[in-house]
Amino acid sequence: MHSFVKVRRVNVPITEMSICQIYDAPYYYRYYLYKIDLKVFKNIDTEEILRFLTEGKEMWTYRIGIVIPETFNQELMTPKAKMWMKFVCLRIWHITKMSKISLIQAIITYGILQKKQICIRTWIYKNMVKYMRNLGKGIFFPHLITKLCKRARVPIERMYKTMI
Repeated sequence: MHSFVKVRRVNVPITEMSICQIYDAPYYYRYYLYKIDLKVFKNIDTEEILRFLTEGKEMWTYRIGIVIPETFNQELMTPKAKMWMKFVCLRIWHITKMSKISLIQAIITYGILQKKQICIRTWIYKNMVKYMRNLGKGIFFPHLITKLCKRARVPIERMYKTMI
């Protein structure tokens, strides 16, 4: 994936660092989960994560033949975990339905609640890359895209000019 996109003939940088600057978020080179492969999730105690988020009330659902947990019911999470899960699902790792939570959202929420260093820019960037590789349609992170375009000085026309 390119580190920029072309918008109205202007290259707009979309890198982990540009995301970090927009959110005024700290940069962590070595942070919680920085070496974790998102495809295999080695060395992650998924059962401990679920126990912590639901106080032992829920179990993971698995896809047949797959050893990586797939989802769990968010209704059984603690109130504090629900609040942070909504933040994660709305601002960091977007999903369309809050009824089923995936392992990645659970891991990020667990890290936040355990007061571990979470590099927000990395997760947003990974989510954007995943979205683009899957040829996703629509717009995500509209406020971030707008700020990145403004920073790159993309000409933005007034609304009434385009309506005439």
